[in-house]
Amino acid sequence: MNQVLDALRILEQHGPIHLLLTDVMMPVMGGSELAKRVKSLAPGTKVIYMSGYTDDTLAFYGLPQPDTQYIQKPFTPAALAEKLRQVLSIARAAANRRSTRRAGAHLDSDSRISLLCL
Repeated sequence: MNQVLDALRILEQHGPIHLLLTDVMMPVMGGSELAKRVKSLAPGTKVIYMSGYTDDTLAFYGLPQPDTQYIQKPFTPAALAEKLRQVLSIARAAANRRSTRRAGAHLDSDSRISLLCL
């Protein structure tokens, strides 16, 4: 079964996710298109793109952009963990700022995180 379609099905069945880790280029659907679909189902989802392609190839596909979170392959588990912490801490800070304006949006360090990787 296609991984992209499986990911979308998981999202539809199990609810929103906090972070999508996706390759820039995949056989059926590119990472940008997948991210658009995921965000249409779960608007608050953060995205980290990964790729082993050169900067020139990525630029052709419009990545990385200034607000795009990106990690170059190959990467170590420690580098991935650091990138995940970085992106989720940005999300946590934004949620905490929103929670001061309205109740129920707080994401503290004990919150569970849903992560979808392709």
